[in-house]
Amino acid sequence: MKITKKVGCAVSILTVIGKRNDEIVPVKTIALESSFSEPFTRKVIHELEMLGYVKSVMGPKGGYVMAKEPSEINLDFLLMDLEEKKEMVECVYNKSCTMHKGCMINHTMHKLNRDVRDVFRKYSIEDFIKGVENGKENLS
Repeated sequence: MKITKKVGCAVSILTVIGKRNDEIVPVKTIALESSFSEPFTRKVIHELEMLGYVKSVMGPKGGYVMAKEPSEINLDFLLMDLEEKKEMVECVYNKSCTMHKGCMINHTMHKLNRDVRDVFRKYSIEDFIKGVENGKENLS
C-alpha cells in the first residue's frame, strides 16, 4: 500500500469537488485548485468516474460532481481501488514465495498491513474537506 502521486491527486480531486456539495466543477478548476496538471487530472478523474466516485455532467457548463457522499469514501477503499489491491509489502501475500510457510516475518507483516489499513479506514474525504475548511491541512 503506497500513497502514490495518483492517489494524492485523487484525494485532492475528491476534496475540491466534495467541498462544493452539488455544484458542477469544471476540470480546469479542479486542476488549478488541486495543483496537478490538467492532463494528469483528467486521467485520474476519468478513473474516479469509472470507479463510481464522481459523475460527469456534459455541456458547455459541464464538469464533475460527487457520485458518493464524501463521508462514504474512506482512504483504504480509495487506495485499494486505485492501486489494484496492493499491500504495503508485496511478498506478504505472494504464495509462490519459496519461503512463504517458514518466513519469520510473515505473521508480523500481515498484522502491520491490517493495522495500517485500519488507520486508513478511519479517514474519509470528508476529513480532508474539514481540514481545508479549517485551514489546518495543506493539500499541496
